[in-house]
Amino acid sequence: MIISKECGPQFDPTDGTVGDIKLVKRWVIFKNSDGLMWPARQGRYTFATEDEATKEKELVEKVNSADMIPRGELGVAAKWCWPEHFDPVSGNQ
Repeated sequence: MIISKECGPQFDPTDGTVGDIKLVKRWVIFKNSDGLMWPARQGRYTFATEDEATKEKELVEKVNSADMIPRGELGVAAKWCWPEHFDPVSGNQ
């Protein structure tokens, strides 16, 4: 847990805490070119397992042309998310 004297509880990526709040790891699809979550940084676009995220990524690549989403542009990664609504804590963790 990281506590700043000026700002209070801070996000600690080593143990997934913000003060007394325990974050959860969720899987997301991201763009390799900029590392940002795709399609948006919202909990509804996170997945409980790597397998679920990978299947969704493959489906997106299958139903979209290579002009729209170049092959190899999307990847999956685990991110720290807030409990309940699963919004990611930050863009790059």
